[in-house]
Amino acid sequence: MEPYDAFAAIDAFETASRAFDCLKDDLASPDTDAMTHHQLEGLIATRGRELQRLLFQARLDLRARRERE
Repeated sequence: MEPYDAFAAIDAFETASRAFDCLKDDLASPDTDAMTHHQLEGLIATRGRELQRLLFQARLDLRARRERE
């Protein structure tokens, strides 16, 4: 059995990590102070779905890479 490469797994999720960091930065920004509760929920819902998509795609990519190896 091949040893588990933790760095390869971390790299697969880099795009999702950056998307999450961007969302956190946007939510912490003073620019969002003027947003209504409804607008904030919409922002989180939209960007959250994209984050979920990126996480799922990263998982599929990681699986495919491991299957090739």
